[in-house]
Amino acid sequence: MMAESVIAAGDILMIRRVYCQLRAEGWEDAGDPRRLAANLIYLYKIGVRQEKHLLELAPYLT
Repeated sequence: MMAESVIAAGDILMIRRVYCQLRAEGWEDAGDPRRLAANLIYLYKIGVRQEKHLLELAPYLT
């Protein structure tokens, strides 16, 4: 496994919190919650590492 593809456990929990919060607010990507999760992972991998920023940017990808 490549080192850059590993996401720390604490960061996974943060991404999950953001995912659950966005789902509770009604954000889904074309009715597919997996795309919302994939978009959050994408944002994380390109360097968006703070919960506040993920919450602000994720709706623009959906």
